[in-house]
Amino acid sequence: MKLKKLIILRHGEPEGRGFLTPHGRRTIDVVAGRLKSEGHLDLRSIAVICSYELRALKSAQAFLTTLSLYPEIDEECYKALFSSDMACDTNAALSVIDEYADRVNTLVIFTHLEMVERLPARFCSQVFGKAPNLPIHPGYSEGCIIDCVAKTCEET
Repeated sequence: MKLKKLIILRHGEPEGRGFLTPHGRRTIDVVAGRLKSEGHLDLRSIAVICSYELRALKSAQAFLTTLSLYPEIDEECYKALFSSDMACDTNAALSVIDEYADRVNTLVIFTHLEMVERLPARFCSQVFGKAPNLPIHPGYSEGCIIDCVAKTCEET
């Protein structure tokens, strides 16, 4: 597995069901800057995916813009993060992560509360054989950083 960091973030604060509020955009900028300055992002080998909801897509686009990165967001992969009824589908998300695990060093996922709360435990249990020792209850633009080399999970 090439993947070194898996970063799972909740979307920024939305206006209604779509675009980000100015505060939501600023918090995405801050998170992107902090993750970069703390060395969590390998900008030479990174993929950013998101759920198909506009607030997650706008968060991913803001994140990429802040980092001056302009790769395309993979629509086929982000659609797999959720079932058609928008229920949290961690099995589908694990399949998407697996697709990227041998292709990039850093994978960033922008998603929603349920997925940010559940996916880290599922991923760590499956890949490391143990669940993370922290509860994840993220606010907007928050989530976790999973270090696949050190086999650790920490809140952002």
